[in-house]
Amino acid sequence: MNTTKILAGVAVMLLLIAAGFFGYTQYEQHSYVKQAVYAEEVASDARDVALECKGLSGNPDSDAVKDFLARLDSVQDNLKQATDHLKTARTGSKYRTTNADLVEALILEENILEDVQRVVKDPSDKDTAATIARVKQNVEELKDRGAKLSIEKTDFVRALDLQNLDEMLNSYVKKYRAAVGATKAAAAKAANAQNQAMAANFKARLMGRWCQYGTDNDFSCDTVGIIYPNEPGPGYQKPFKRYPYRSIQNVTYDAVQDTYTADVTFSNGKTNHIVIRGNTTLEKGGVTYQRMSGNADSSTHAVVDQ
Repeated sequence: MNTTKILAGVAVMLLLIAAGFFGYTQYEQHSYVKQAVYAEEVASDARDVALECKGLSGNPDSDAVKDFLARLDSVQDNLKQATDHLKTARTGSKYRTTNADLVEALILEENILEDVQRVVKDPSDKDTAATIARVKQNVEELKDRGAKLSIEKTDFVRALDLQNLDEMLNSYVKKYRAAVGATKAAAAKAANAQNQAMAANFKARLMGRWCQYGTDNDFSCDTVGIIYPNEPGPGYQKPFKRYPYRSIQNVTYDAVQDTYTADVTFSNGKTNHIVIRGNTTLEKGGVTYQRMSGNADSSTHAVVDQ
């Protein structure tokens, strides 16, 4: 009789222990599923933000890109926290292996987001192409990992599917390069227009007759080029030797000193560095000339302007 009671008591105790263990296991699994659901939400948010790079203009300094990077930082922090919590989660026997796979998948997504950040911040970096290639490979691996994760109430197949993220990043880089090219072209066009204007101003300042003071060494310049008289001095005859401008380059203007400088190449192949100070003094070939009255067609020797 006593033996029967003892056995019955032991059986009841074992049932209570089993029930308690089962209940605890169920509690662990239920608690873990809640963590997994949260991790899925975080991974999904990270996915959605990363895919927004598709709409970026390609300008790293734009407000849209700065806002994108700020939100990317935020979801990266959330992803890291969720991953850290899962590393120490009580999973129960059912999800022990699955949780380890989930942690690895979330770490891989973190790595992808870091690469997205690198490309968007500095699309001109020399390693950009290699970074995008790595993103492509990791996105494919992440998609495979998501397909293998089976946790109730979660959909990691969608949450970890970053689609064609590498193509979006390539498109962003192309937009950046196109914008840079357009900016450079506009700058070159503006510089060319400025150079042409400077050259025109230089030629206008150059026009007229110039003489080395105290000598018969003189010449004239007009819109076509430089003109040398056949015989300097009174009574020289036409025609004059003319050397049209071939090019006017490296024009500079110092507004404070009111001085133009330029390298002028004439049709005879000679290049002279010419300096015009104010509107009265010209330096060419180490010789200083002063502006004269008269013009290139004058048949008499002009005098230096006073």
